[in-house]
Amino acid sequence: MARSAAARLSRSRRLRAFLPAIAVGLCAALVGVAVLTAGGELTTVAEQPHEAVSGFPGADVTPDPPPAAGVTPATITPTPTPTPTPVAGDPGSGSGAGAGAGGTVLTGGAPTRLTFGMHVSQIDEGAWPSVSVGTFRIWNADSTWGALEPSPGQWNFARLDARVEMARARGASVLLVLSHPPGWASSRPDLQGYNGSPAPPRDVAEWRNYVATVAARYAGRIEAYEIWNEPNLAQFFVGSPQQLGELTRVAAEAINANDSQALVVSAGFSARTGGAESYFREYVASGIASAIDVVGIHIYPYPGSGPESMVGLAQRFRSIASSAGLSGKPMWNTEIGYGRTPDYLVSETAAASLVLRTYLVLPAAGLVRNYWYMWDDREFIGLYMVGSDRRSPTGAAYRFAEAQQWLAGAQVERCSDGSGAWVCTLQHADGPSVTIAWSLSGEVSVPVPAGATIAYAFGGDSSGATAGAAYSVGTTPVLFAPGPLPSLG
Repeated sequence: MARSAAARLSRSRRLRAFLPAIAVGLCAALVGVAVLTAGGELTTVAEQPHEAVSGFPGADVTPDPPPAAGVTPATITPTPTPTPTPVAGDPGSGSGAGAGAGGTVLTGGAPTRLTFGMHVSQIDEGAWPSVSVGTFRIWNADSTWGALEPSPGQWNFARLDARVEMARARGASVLLVLSHPPGWASSRPDLQGYNGSPAPPRDVAEWRNYVATVAARYAGRIEAYEIWNEPNLAQFFVGSPQQLGELTRVAAEAINANDSQALVVSAGFSARTGGAESYFREYVASGIASAIDVVGIHIYPYPGSGPESMVGLAQRFRSIASSAGLSGKPMWNTEIGYGRTPDYLVSETAAASLVLRTYLVLPAAGLVRNYWYMWDDREFIGLYMVGSDRRSPTGAAYRFAEAQQWLAGAQVERCSDGSGAWVCTLQHADGPSVTIAWSLSGEVSVPVPAGATIAYAFGGDSSGATAGAAYSVGTTPVLFAPGPLPSLG
């Protein structure tokens, strides 16, 4: 039986209570952090793998697995692997409506504390961001079960050890995905992909041993474990929701027994894939409520839209989770990104707006953590954080850093949409209550909030403001404050 989420998350908050000092200069201010909120809604994120999967049979196979000991056999029909829908055009400069929120997103409850999460592809080559990252997700980089135990009892932890220690040395907590058994432990050894098999293990006792071995080795060093990545996509999992539920419960027992402080995160679903909601509904109804501490989800934006378009999708998955007894569990969005390379590249101007809006709207909608995908990718996601050398930060990365100056350590109290503009109020890390406003398309006039005397343009200068006066805002947010904010220089 899992401990209460409140008790475990309380310790987690203490572990993550640090916030890196953010220098005024943007280079020194390139800081990535993680998103943690109390209360709030749940949502989903569509996982976008960095590596190609062309060598994996995936949707071409209709598995007929042999019975797996301890796992109820089920008819398995893989979901055809979709091409992730890219954001058309320049998502920061056009509509963000998509599935609009239709009113206030966050109206009460505990405020959302803002931090930033990250993925890094070439971590083994030293491609750690030129930013301090608050939380780091380890997924498809030779860290699956198949990579760790290629032969029974023969463990290879060298790479994972190095990744965990690199993250910890830089002040980042670690979220590790548990998945993909080696061929010898798979119920379908003929299926291979992502350093292991997408099929359920042949014996849950072997799965339990794998999870227990990892949890014991990294006790106190890995903060949280996510049970599988995008199981509703066939290149990642070809089992039933019920099989996945059984694997989740067994994993939770093994983690709890070997690291009482580690958090158990449900499988992260690809939210925008066909059939995702029905698969998710069956999974959360399979008896995982008492086993997990956090609901995982993957949400990427709708075509041509910004983060605002994801609010409705987040709320639908939250509703499904709540109906299965998970209303008290926080929801983490363990992947978020924009564009699709090479056809849908996001300009640095658009990126500036998208970064800031993402870390305002999604936490307000209940996604208490958001992990950016990814720092050094230039093959999949069209919002580049690094140049062609995979090291030099782009203008978008500097905007990512500036977003932290605006938001890191702040408490989001309320976000709403109306009259063509989105408006969020938050308690700023420097102390005062501030308001951030932006439009979804073109210029919109908004009243300067009561008490405000200064307006900060994101990526630009500050100017005087008069409370009650009309102020024109565009798709790039403007921050209204009652006076100068030291962290914004």
